[in-house]
Amino acid sequence: MLSSMGAALLVMGTLVVVSLIGMAAYFALKHIRASNESLREVTQLTAQRVARLRRIAVSCTDGGLADLAMQIADDLRFGDTALALALDEEIDNAIGEAEGAVRASNASAAEEALGRILHLSRHRAAEEICVRRGSF
Repeated sequence: MLSSMGAALLVMGTLVVVSLIGMAAYFALKHIRASNESLREVTQLTAQRVARLRRIAVSCTDGGLADLAMQIADDLRFGDTALALALDEEIDNAIGEAEGAVRASNASAAEEALGRILHLSRHRAAEEICVRRGSF
């Protein structure tokens, strides 16, 4: 009688351990999936910003401004695309301003907007470093 009861407890204990391991694996995979989706979204937004800046460079008649737009696009492209930062919205707004200025052929407004984007992208790069250091 005692040995059958011990065997039943052993089986129950094994089932509990296996179910706990299964639940842990499920929640870990769920977290990894959510993290991957977030990373993909941030990467796509960065690619869109780069494409918008390249379109500005192509449509810009001033060679200096076109070069600046390409430089900023490269800075963003080669930056850390895995992080979403508060500055990203400001960068998007400034890109919109630059697009409007280039469409309106307003060189001074385009230069001002591109200068702001350059400043924000450099500030973003510095903030990325601080966030990375703080994550360890």
